[in-house]
Amino acid sequence: MFGVNINIEFYFKFPFLLDSRRLQNLKFTFDKIGFEYYNFFGFFAKKKFRSENGCYILGKSFISIKTLYCEKLSSTIPRLLNYNFFGKERPQNVFVKKIEQFYEGYLISQVKQYSGNQIIMSESIRKKLIEKYRRIFNKEPDNNSFLIIFRESKKEKFKKIYLYGSSELIYLANILGLDSDSGFSGYIMGNQDFRKNNRYIMEGFF
Repeated sequence: MFGVNINIEFYFKFPFLLDSRRLQNLKFTFDKIGFEYYNFFGFFAKKKFRSENGCYILGKSFISIKTLYCEKLSSTIPRLLNYNFFGKERPQNVFVKKIEQFYEGYLISQVKQYSGNQIIMSESIRKKLIEKYRRIFNKEPDNNSFLIIFRESKKEKFKKIYLYGSSELIYLANILGLDSDSGFSGYIMGNQDFRKNNRYIMEGFF
């Protein structure tokens, strides 16, 4: 298996409000377009303004969606360019690249959700990944070991993560996140991508 990271680029001439309703709408949109297993984060934006209702975005921005490569992507990706997101916003461009496996990175979405006892949390994520692997491939992973360590720091806005165990389960987490279902929860980034994009991340909203 291998995964791809699809960046969907937009340009907002006027401030666009991203709230929880529109965030959920993105999930419905990706389901409708034809993505089956995926994990997304959006928006990455240089110009962003927090408000009590959500976050306003202005100018160039993009949504990142990670998914497993399959043949139908060749027809799914063009549909992204022709789709009116939120009823009126059409992407300017779409960029696709292969996801390289990583063992260190950052958790950037639903950060507070992944708090508490690390041993219990790690085991819960391991079980979710195994179940997800079974649903996708209809078999057991060759190695079902998995451990995630979270490192929290007051200096960092996001949680640093370290991944150990089965390369299959680690790579699946790299692609589809830490949650059991497709959506925006549990989105993680490798160190290299995080360093490149961390100033565009809307921390705290998700």
